[in-house]
Amino acid sequence: MELANKPGKRVLEIGSREVTGSSRAREDFHHADYVGFDYYAGENVDVAGDTTYPEPQIPG
Repeated sequence: MELANKPGKRVLEIGSREVTGSSRAREDFHHADYVGFDYYAGENVDVAGDTTYPEPQIPG
């Protein structure tokens, strides 16, 4: 964790929603730019979405 917990580093946690208790991930990576991603919105989720069939991200 020490390698990622630095200013300028970015951390993406997939499956970040708090279901069975509180997460320490955001605290553990307090120096980095932390983003929590999950299928469902909820505590500790910054971005909710379904990546089963992602849309192309290339402009065209």
